Amino acid sequence: MLDDVSRRARLALDPVGIDRVDVDEALLLGEPAGLEVRVLEGAVDLADLGAGRAEDLRDRLAAETRIGALDVALVVTLLAYAIVSGLPLGDTLPFALVLLVASVPAALPATFTLAQALGAQEPAHRGVLVTRLSAIEEAAAMDVLEIRQIPVLQDNYVYLIREPRQGAVAVVDPSVAPPVAAMLRELGWTLTHILNTHHHWDHTGGNFALKAATGCVVVGPRADAERIPGLDIEVGEGDFLPFGETQAQVFDVPGHTRGHIAYWFADAHALFCGDTLFSLGCGRLFEGTPRQMWESLSKLRRLPDETRIYCGHEYTQANARFALTVEADNARLVARSAEIDRLRAAGKRTVPSTMGEERATNPFLRADQPSVARAVGLPPSDPVAVFAAVRARKDKF
Repeated sequence: MLDDVSRRARLALDPVGIDRVDVDEALLLGEPAGLEVRVLEGAVDLADLGAGRAEDLRDRLAAETRIGALDVALVVTLLAYAIVSGLPLGDTLPFALVLLVASVPAALPATFTLAQALGAQEPAHRGVLVTRLSAIEEAAAMDVLEIRQIPVLQDNYVYLIREPRQGAVAVVDPSVAPPVAAMLRELGWTLTHILNTHHHWDHTGGNFALKAATGCVVVGPRADAERIPGLDIEVGEGDFLPFGETQAQVFDVPGHTRGHIAYWFADAHALFCGDTLFSLGCGRLFEGTPRQMWESLSKLRRLPDETRIYCGHEYTQANARFALTVEADNARLVARSAEIDRLRAAGKRTVPSTMGEERATNPFLRADQPSVARAVGLPPSDPVAVFAAVRARKDKF
């Protein structure tokens, strides 16, 4: 298993097969194929790892610490061993990095853009470390849950998930059956579960056909049981759904519909939230109230930064355009919007995002922030009213 985890983590970190990366090689932020490269100094910039872990690294690495050209394979091996051995990654990661400290001049900036690096006259020994170390955690999460994303209809996403040890396989919100059946055949997986988040036809339309073809069980919201086609298992707030050797915690998240639920696989850092939370957005209030939706979103935003948000639709680019009308001065939102435009222009998906990204940039999760309240002319003391105003603006956008 160690070799397999190490291999997958290595591929995630370094898709072009390069073990050592120097500034001269110009493998920089976002290049190639989404590879993220950062230079680590005393003030460590590891936003992908979450504020807590980044702060832990800052405390452990002295201000004078420099990190030179490092062997990524060694980082992967150390951390993969920790993952397989069940050691806490948060405790192991700082020590793994400290072990690899070398010296580089202090002037090297914390991050590089492609243009900066191509023009940089830096000695070859000034190294950068591929620090998408969250990719190592993602590789470990893949060992808990394999996830395949299937685009269907105009903008829906259906998800196939597999627990690899016992082979349990679920499809989340199957709009239509044929693409799911085709992917199952391609992967050689046998469907055991359908997980529905809510009753809308574009999330349940494939239930009967897939159940008839495979004999799988249909899981859905207890509060909306009569509207879920073929429902076998009813779940709701506080329930834990066994799935192979892992489990999903269920949240009631009404607002978009009265019986909407979400499934959180904590050990896989994966949230399947249907149409409650979108990348930079949230669902329309077809059956719920602003208070219900704000409470549902507030519940979800308490999940860890690294939680990957597998939502029901590719709405991100339009959501970003709206979000900028609310918080035009949010630097992280501006940067994220530009990246979204780049991805969509290249025909790439923007889902999943992470909870850390959403908390920093999604106006519907930020209704208690003064900047969002100011945008709608309301005091920040009433986030429900602020949320309702932002949602009303988006409905007309």
